[in-house]
This record gives sequence, structure tokens and C-alpha cells, in this order.
Amino acid sequence: MAAKNHSDTSWAVGDLANTPFYDKQFDVILNILSPSNFAEFKRLLRPDGSVVKVIPQSEYMKELREILFDDPEKQVYSNVDTLERFNENFEIVDSSRIHYTKYLNNSAIQLLAKMTPLTWSTTEEKIKILLERNSLAITIDLQVLIGKNIK
Repeated sequence: MAAKNHSDTSWAVGDLANTPFYDKQFDVILNILSPSNFAEFKRLLRPDGSVVKVIPQSEYMKELREILFDDPEKQVYSNVDTLERFNENFEIVDSSRIHYTKYLNNSAIQLLAKMTPLTWSTTEEKIKILLERNSLAITIDLQVLIGKNIK
């Protein structure tokens, strides 16, 4: 869909483990709420390149986790491991937090349930409880990291 609406931009889809690009040809890699292959990022980045990585913070979709999981350990999220791995591979030159509440109606809840990996590891009963809600306030809590390539 993005390619149809932005014909003046080059779009590519590839395997994160083995991207179809030459070495050291990118100034910036943008990685939003998805797994990272830091070795591949380093291969692709120019020596002075940067990675912009968006990771969840502790309150990210906490309301959804509270609905979907009874286990208190699954109701909380920590990005400590992700942050440590990023810091091992890139020098963090900037970091900012985005935090707000988004109010969802039932149609948006239906779409969120299909999109989020949180529904992959819960019961059908919990998903049904979520889908029957008329509305839901969801906390968006993200950290935006900008890291420079460590040579």
C-alpha cells in the first residue's frame, strides 16, 4: 500500500537476516517495534551511519496486557535487555520518550487484536473479553533511540 501512494520512493521487502542490499550503503536504518539484526544493520550502514530504533517502554499497551494475562509477570514489560543489546552495538547519541493515551472504539479494538503479538500467547476466552469491549484507553509508551555506528 505504501508503494502505491508514494511512487517517488524506492520500497523494498526482504529478510532481516539477509537483506538484499550491498554493504555500507545506508546512512540511516529505521527499526520500529520489530526485532533487530544488529550484525546486518552494521553491515548495511556506512561507517558514520545511524540507527533509529523505537522500542516499547514499561507502560506500552499495559491495559491490553492486564486484560489478556492473569500472570502479573506477563502484565509488565521491561526493555532492559533490548536497550543493552542496542547499546552494545551502537553509541546512543539521543533518546526520547513518547507517552500518550489513545482511546479506541470497538472497531479499533478489533484491528488491534489482529495486529498485536500479545494475542498470540493468551487464551481465546481472554481475546473474546477484549473483543467484546465497546471502548478502551491504551497507553502508548515508546522510547526512540538514535545510535551511531561503532566502527
